[in-house]
Amino acid sequence: MRTFTFAFLALLCLAARAPDLNYELRAPTAPVLLGEWFEIVVEGALPDDVDLLLPAADAESSPDVIFGRPRSERLGAHRVLSVPVSVVRAGETKVSGLRLSGDDVTEALPPVSVEVQFERPAGFVPVVAERDASLAIPMPKALTWPFLAAIVTALVLLGAFVWKAGRVVVVKRVVQPAHLIASAALAGLRARVPEDPEAVRAMVADVSGVLRRYIEARFSLHASARTTEEFLAEAAGREGALGAHREPLAEFLTSCDLATYAGVHPGRQGLIELLDAAEGFVETTRHTEQAS
Repeated sequence: MRTFTFAFLALLCLAARAPDLNYELRAPTAPVLLGEWFEIVVEGALPDDVDLLLPAADAESSPDVIFGRPRSERLGAHRVLSVPVSVVRAGETKVSGLRLSGDDVTEALPPVSVEVQFERPAGFVPVVAERDASLAIPMPKALTWPFLAAIVTALVLLGAFVWKAGRVVVVKRVVQPAHLIASAALAGLRARVPEDPEAVRAMVADVSGVLRRYIEARFSLHASARTTEEFLAEAAGREGALGAHREPLAEFLTSCDLATYAGVHPGRQGLIELLDAAEGFVETTRHTEQAS
């Protein structure tokens, strides 16, 4: 009775055993090149939960084999499981340790023998896949009006720039009043009054020139190219500020001529007095200039 019970349990275990996996194992039959990648493929009516597993990291079954990442693809009722493999030792090598594993089944794949060579044999002709037909990729229609608008805008801006660059720009010259020009020139001379007698005589001529240019600009009288006598004779016939200041002007111009042409040394103090007289004349006559 006990023997019958054990036999019955054994039959139940065999009946409950997971179904065998129906697949085809493919690997290269021709020699492969050392370090070249090839694929080991398992194809068949495999359940969706069955995957191709690699050997454990500490397994010593295939120490000269490098495995890539397994891939899975369904072709109709079949599934295709593949893994890239590369061998780093020449000669005949057995790739083992691969297995199929799912929820209800685990099955080790038989070892795969591969012949590995250092180089291709003489006369080897690689298999080249046939050329695929040309693939026409529809391209969206490009919008051309933004580019045309940008080009037209750039041409308009360029034309405006060229037209503006070709115009003659009229710059209005700002003319300073005569009394400001003379005052600035006299202030510059006062700031550098020399000690040397000859330098003092030279500066006297500069002071006289400043005042003559002021009179010429202020009263429209050619004073620079005339002698003192000619200038004073014309000034005597003028009305207004020039005629009213004829006497101090004559004294100033005479002192300048004595220092310039007669060799009289006015000294540093005399130069300062001439500067005072010239500045006083400009200051006095500029009010009448503004009123007129």
